[in-house]
Amino acid sequence: GGPGSVASVSATTFLLGNPYPSALDIHKFIDDNAGVISGVLQLWQQWSGTSHELKDYNGGYAQVNKTGAVRASQFVGLEGATTGGLEGTKVPTRYLPVGQGFITEIVADGTVEFNNGQRIFIKESDANGNYNNGSVFMKGDNKKTGKNNESKSNGSKTDSLQKIRLEFSSVTGPDTKRELLLGFSDQTTDGYDYGYDAETHDASNNDLNLAMEGKSMNIQAYSKIKADKVVPLNFRSSGEYTFEIKISELENIPEDQDIYLRDNLTGEYFNLREDQPYRFTSEQGIFNLRLEVVFQDKASTLSAEEASIEENYIYYDKGTNSLYAKQLEGEVTRFTLYSITGQSVMELADVERTRLTNGLELPNMAS
Repeated sequence: GGPGSVASVSATTFLLGNPYPSALDIHKFIDDNAGVISGVLQLWQQWSGTSHELKDYNGGYAQVNKTGAVRASQFVGLEGATTGGLEGTKVPTRYLPVGQGFITEIVADGTVEFNNGQRIFIKESDANGNYNNGSVFMKGDNKKTGKNNESKSNGSKTDSLQKIRLEFSSVTGPDTKRELLLGFSDQTTDGYDYGYDAETHDASNNDLNLAMEGKSMNIQAYSKIKADKVVPLNFRSSGEYTFEIKISELENIPEDQDIYLRDNLTGEYFNLREDQPYRFTSEQGIFNLRLEVVFQDKASTLSAEEASIEENYIYYDKGTNSLYAKQLEGEVTRFTLYSITGQSVMELADVERTRLTNGLELPNMAS
């Protein structure tokens, strides 16, 4: 794959599988292979269809790591062909069943290790929709059990992460659907956490993802929830369409915890805990500053913002059409300029501090 690991450029992916006649603890497998793999497993599910034409596949890759798992979104073909907004019928658990194959990304030279310490006695028949119960084989039908049944397997673990599962779907326009998983704890951070974050490699022209350091993510772990925490979302639309965002599942979240979707275009704070989806319209474009998940209402947010006053070291010179940024503490790996509607109008990579200190000339555009 070449130096580094860049999706669609130099990423090295391996097709592997559970080699044991028992389930495999994915958490232990990820920990034992730190520094060699990316920390996320991809499991293929083809849930319907009989064609071998790529554009007619009804399938995709589910993802699983130490935060949890998301079901597969419809696979996008090599030339962008897709059958629409279908999604997988199964969500992987923490335990990889006997014979289950998976794909993982190799990020450095090394040996992928399987060992007996990763093995665990977990049965497929114990799967009940809980991440820590049973193992889910991604081909064929699951044996279903009641959602409230406790696993009788020897080694199932508890999970202390607080989790929010979001579902994004189209109302008008091309069919699309995406599942996102957010995890919060004292052991994880808002930046990159090995084994807890999963990047999107199959983004479509109509999509919603979690934003982290210039990347689009399907699974993201954060530090613990605080009132002023903001979770940014990356959003794109291929035309003037209508979409919906809702919470599909909560885990370990207190009943009194506020969860809002903030729309920076309309100024609306939508309460996601009312079991109703937030419906919004968009024009064509990339709008990575429009939508955010926040944990306090509008009045509380405005009160906190008024109490915080910071000196502004960023300013715009109208005469030279240049943007200045002073006293930066590090290099700028990614620079994006957005319009007032949240649409990206200029993107640069690896901008030197001196260039911003001396003035970055901007493209001509409407005021």
